[in-house]
Amino acid sequence: MEEYPSLTTAVPLFTLATAVGVSRIAADEHWTGDVLASAALGVVIGHILYRVHARPSDNWSMDIGSGMVQITRCW
Repeated sequence: MEEYPSLTTAVPLFTLATAVGVSRIAADEHWTGDVLASAALGVVIGHILYRVHARPSDNWSMDIGSGMVQITRCW
């Protein structure tokens, strides 16, 4: 919700995500607990990642090259 604080964006996206979860339960592809746990994890991880990227630390760096990503911390 931090990246797109507008309700005109958030409501349709959360509705779509809920519809996908309900359809997976209705198709007997996932249990209700799996869908709820995944939704909670997605919200929490998304919130944490947004906070980390909103105020990056000066002593961390990320290098992308030759098919790999390297995250390093300078002490």
